[in-house]
Amino acid sequence: EKIELLDNQGRLVLRALPGRANALVVAEDLSDTNAYQVGRNAELLGRDQDLSVVLQSGQPVIEIINVVRVLDPATGTRINIGLLVGTIKVESVLTKNLQLGSNFFDAQSYLVTPTGILITTEGARSIRPGEAQALFNGQAHLGQHTDDAVTYSSPIRGTPFQFVSQGSASGVSGNILNYLLARMFALALGLLGLVVVLVLGMNQLVSPPLARLRAAIQAMARGNFTDPVPDARRGDEIGELAGSFADMRLRVQLLVSDLEQRIEARTRDVSATQEISHYAATQRDLQTLLDRVVNLITERFPNIYHAQIFLVDNQARYAVLRASTGEPGKQLLGAGHRLAIGSASVIGQVTELGEVVIARDTAESKVHRRNEFLPDTQAELAIPLKLGDDQIIGALDVQSRQSDTFSEDQVLVLQTMADQIAIAIENARLFQESLRRLEEIERSRAAATLRSWREYMRQERAQVKSSQAGLLPVTLHSDELRQSAIAAGRTMIGQPTERNTIPVAVPIRMGEQVLGAVEWELPQENFDHNQLLLAEELVNRLAVSLENARLFQESQRATDRERMVNEIAARLTTQTDIDQILQTAVREVGQALRAPQVSIRLRPDNNGNGHSTNGHTNTSRLSHYDKPE
Repeated sequence: EKIELLDNQGRLVLRALPGRANALVVAEDLSDTNAYQVGRNAELLGRDQDLSVVLQSGQPVIEIINVVRVLDPATGTRINIGLLVGTIKVESVLTKNLQLGSNFFDAQSYLVTPTGILITTEGARSIRPGEAQALFNGQAHLGQHTDDAVTYSSPIRGTPFQFVSQGSASGVSGNILNYLLARMFALALGLLGLVVVLVLGMNQLVSPPLARLRAAIQAMARGNFTDPVPDARRGDEIGELAGSFADMRLRVQLLVSDLEQRIEARTRDVSATQEISHYAATQRDLQTLLDRVVNLITERFPNIYHAQIFLVDNQARYAVLRASTGEPGKQLLGAGHRLAIGSASVIGQVTELGEVVIARDTAESKVHRRNEFLPDTQAELAIPLKLGDDQIIGALDVQSRQSDTFSEDQVLVLQTMADQIAIAIENARLFQESLRRLEEIERSRAAATLRSWREYMRQERAQVKSSQAGLLPVTLHSDELRQSAIAAGRTMIGQPTERNTIPVAVPIRMGEQVLGAVEWELPQENFDHNQLLLAEELVNRLAVSLENARLFQESQRATDRERMVNEIAARLTTQTDIDQILQTAVREVGQALRAPQVSIRLRPDNNGNGHSTNGHTNTSRLSHYDKPE
């Protein structure tokens, strides 16, 4: 409304009014006004500005007091020269702002000062200082003033005013309910539309990448690990999920690849083991078995380039090389390679200790012995060939061009092979031993059969007369043909004779022994292979019949001998006198053996005194039979 300039003594210097020219007023004293007092307090407190609120004629008067300071050139400090007092228009500044802009809230607003001035939209009035202090608490506050009234108060910074608003609780709640009911349908429609838009948007953002991710997962389930995952580089959660799936698929692929390689290696090992086991079980020749086993090992295991088998000699002093692969193996076998048991070598240690010995790096190994024929060896593995728990018969040795190449699984597989090889070697040795003994038995039996026939023929030669079929005499030519058939052990065919016949000599065989020969002269015009087969079959039947007849006669002789022995024993057991027993024994033995003289001599006792141990004198009995019966 106006601006006034006062000096330090409170005298009015200048007054400015709206619509008027500025007027100087001399000697008007305003030192007793509230504005001057407030300004002086502001000077003392060091503030530049303060506010004065007073009530005049029922109207509030609000003045803004500013302290006027100028720079003193002499001292360089700012000094106070007066006060600038501005009176504001209460209606335009306060009253209009206290009116609510709408009827949504049925409430009244007003300002309160600590001195008890209450300013409303209708005017101003004084209230009791205690009531003013109850409203003017210096802080924002919301509370219930009465049962149906709600009060909100808050200080206005930089002023002495406290803003207070009071309203009816029921009116506020009713207005809010009406507002919500009036706008609920529109709000619900808006929310529904928003949800539909969000669902469609999220569906377009989420469904396609999830479908692509699901397709990649299904492809991985079918064993396809190469389908692209295009959403793995997205920056949202779907991108993180796709990236995690891609990492998982890579790890699964590496795991599957590793498992496939291990299964392939295990299948190869099992196949090699089965093949070696089958060959070891079916092969009976020891050297063939050893050669085939070392070759199979180098063929089935890519990391093994040389394999060999050592067998302990009969004196258990050396491990002798018996089978080896490649050209170096031939040279080692030709040189008679052997290693002393217990020597500073892989073979020497394994044959002494009976345990697996591995030289993973031959350059640093203390037990590997460098071989000039195998300079490329970087790793060596030796496994004992054992029968039972303590009998070591040799060693299986394998070598590789790669250091530290023998895994635990491969060592177990080769150890299983070594156990099977040891059993196969023992079986082959037992088989060859049984063949050798069978050959010895067969030779003994054949020799016994031949001796029996010779003895039989010697005994029967005096009684057997040569018989011939037909009227052909025995010629020198035919005798030579029979001797040739006997010596060769096969059918011999002679030259045609002047009688238009062809002599044929067929040996009489008893197993591997030739007892003699049968000769025919067959008509030349009807001579063919069938006649030879018939002749050989007849001779075979003849040999069987002759052997049966000889065996029958031998059994008859054995029966006669047994009967004769039993008869002599029966006659001896009936005698009780020693002289009668001796006489009977001499007589019966002489008759049985057809011996012209038989004697029985009793030995004297060990003391040489001519007495037996039972007190009787040892005597000799002699009986002569010039012509035994």
